[in-house]
Amino acid sequence: FSNTLYATTNNVVTGAEVWRSPTGNLGSWEQCNVDGFGDVRNTELWVAAVFDGYLYAATAQWEAWDSDAHTGVEVWRTSDGADWSQINTDGFGDRENFAYAMAPFNSYLYLSTTNTNAGTELWRCATCDGSDWGQVVGGNFGDSNNFGAFLLDFDNYFYACTQNETIGAEVWRTTNGTDWNQVN
Repeated sequence: FSNTLYATTNNVVTGAEVWRSPTGNLGSWEQCNVDGFGDVRNTELWVAAVFDGYLYAATAQWEAWDSDAHTGVEVWRTSDGADWSQINTDGFGDRENFAYAMAPFNSYLYLSTTNTNAGTELWRCATCDGSDWGQVVGGNFGDSNNFGAFLLDFDNYFYACTQNETIGAEVWRTTNGTDWNQVN
């Protein structure tokens, strides 16, 4: 993926699009996914990451949310930029899960979700073929006011920075992905 540019386009009519170009020049772009990955409810692609030789993208269904037709986040991957496969069950089994951020850390790919009922959650996988997703954080990091978490790998730590409109952002970090400590 280092020799190709990728861009995503939200499309509320036909579904989100992934585009690629070898140069970035005008006229060199081509769409490399089926609209919405075959589901018109997948109108947005909020997060993407490169991990272990694959490009990953996670969908959002905000327009479907308004009509109560949403099924939750879908995570898709490709090794060649053209053939995409879904590698999770819709919403990780909860249609209220929406993608918030995605990043690799210590041989895992992490996805943070926001959920109106269950709150901020962190999921991870190592092979990421649909067989090994596991939840490593649930319940908003213990604060019901946390909403989503941005993810960052920095200086041998993995950080999750939550939005919290009541007391302000919370910054959590880990060295192993499962034991988290608040550092602000």
